[in-house]
Amino acid sequence: AKAPNVLSQELRQLEPGRLYSVKVITGDFADLQGGKTRKVSQTLSVQIDGGTVVPGGFSHPFPSCRGPRPFTAKKPLWMTYHWLQFRATGGPAALSISDWAKPGEPGGPVGQQVMVNFVEVQPVLETQ
Repeated sequence: AKAPNVLSQELRQLEPGRLYSVKVITGDFADLQGGKTRKVSQTLSVQIDGGTVVPGGFSHPFPSCRGPRPFTAKKPLWMTYHWLQFRATGGPAALSISDWAKPGEPGGPVGQQVMVNFVEVQPVLETQ
């Protein structure tokens, strides 16, 4: 692939200095269409222009038995939960989600169809 697929969204009404979390759930579209159950993670990167990403984010595969047939609790559709935190630096920010590991580095199989099922950005309650 010459370039990544990228989804982007402007994030408004962020409070400068406030901590926020980003949650994304992905799956492999070919596995969904083919009824395959494989415990694999999808390659994904999240960037925040207008925020500083805090170290400690992760991606973790999990079984979802709520997919369409033929998926069940015993034959789940494996999806990946991606999580990170960032501190807003001011003004609107831009959230970018890419199917490459890093800019210029694909990281995942060429031709893999990554489906994004869920995206959430929310403030984090910090204790003093």
